Amino acid sequence: MTIKRLGQGLRGSYAPSLSPQALPRLQKAWSYLVGPVIAKKTLPLELRGSKLVVGCWDLASLSSLQASSAGSWAQLRDRFQTYTGVEITSMVIIPSDPLIPRPPVSVEGDHFKASLRFLQQRANASKKS
Repeated sequence: MTIKRLGQGLRGSYAPSLSPQALPRLQKAWSYLVGPVIAKKTLPLELRGSKLVVGCWDLASLSSLQASSAGSWAQLRDRFQTYTGVEITSMVIIPSDPLIPRPPVSVEGDHFKASLRFLQQRANASKKS
């Protein structure tokens, strides 16, 4: 059993993100950083400290992505750090549902029409996957 000094425990995988803007920047540039083929199957979900958690909804590709990410990690890490300015020390790819962007709903607008638009976008997104 090892004893850690007080404060060292938060530097692990559950520490708060170092930069709140890093994850949205990664999500916006994800296709550019990893390529369009991988971007269609994955998306960064969260930063746990310096660990990037990536969701993959194509279960047939999950194991091959996990294996290939280990080999290309150095190149990906450099791209991520150059783009976000945050040092990401590791990445884990987990199974997830596809993220469906929610349309903005205005307070003055018709909530019924906004709900219909949301459901249509969701149906269209599920047809594409």
